[in-house]
Amino acid sequence: YVAYVVMIGRLVTTTAAWLRVAKVLFGVGLAISVYGMVSLFLVPPQGWVRAVPFPLGVFTPLGVNHNQLAEPLVAIIPIAVWLAWYYRHHRAQQWLWWGVGAMIAVCLLTLSRAAWLGLSVQAAIVLWVYRREVFIKIKQLVPEFKVALLAIAVAVVGYMTYFLTSNIVSSSSTARWDVTEITLAYASVKPWFGYGPGTFVELLTNSYVYTLEYGEALDARGLIQKMLVETGLFGLLAFVSFLG
Repeated sequence: YVAYVVMIGRLVTTTAAWLRVAKVLFGVGLAISVYGMVSLFLVPPQGWVRAVPFPLGVFTPLGVNHNQLAEPLVAIIPIAVWLAWYYRHHRAQQWLWWGVGAMIAVCLLTLSRAAWLGLSVQAAIVLWVYRREVFIKIKQLVPEFKVALLAIAVAVVGYMTYFLTSNIVSSSSTARWDVTEITLAYASVKPWFGYGPGTFVELLTNSYVYTLEYGEALDARGLIQKMLVETGLFGLLAFVSFLG
């Protein structure tokens, strides 16, 4: 996000250039949405039906994990919303909003909890900053459209609640907590400079209690845990200082 969104905002200084960048990102988001929609029909579901990345021949454009499909959409959706709002008096506005809707739908269909949380925070910020405009817009909507929006919102929240109480989510949450405990155990041994960059998976593989319970070791479920083990407190503080 820092490299591909914040830096663009710093480097692009004219409205015309920013519009071109926003249009390119909108196109990328739309392509990702189509890619995610296609996966619903091509990729056999493993438990829950969800949008996932899949290989195109030998090329995997967005990796193999559903979170990797959701990540770019979470970053692009706010820019897509801005673009659609910018062209609110243009005849293309309706198509732009349909594109935004497709991106949000696919992002939700990844069933990525991190993406849901990211979208919720973004929506809360927009609704708060533009609360007056949003309130006026809602008052102008016809009653049938308000009922349709409410029904969609109830369906989405209900499905999310059902998913979050499922066994697969509780198992994932337990795995994340166990990884955090293992992280703290390793970090307590080498707290200052850690074990070296790129060593997290190897250490987790050697943690018998984890592999016995969950199988193959994956990368850290959080940047702080990963950096704390690999680079220690010194590396973590240096990185936080860099972001600051």
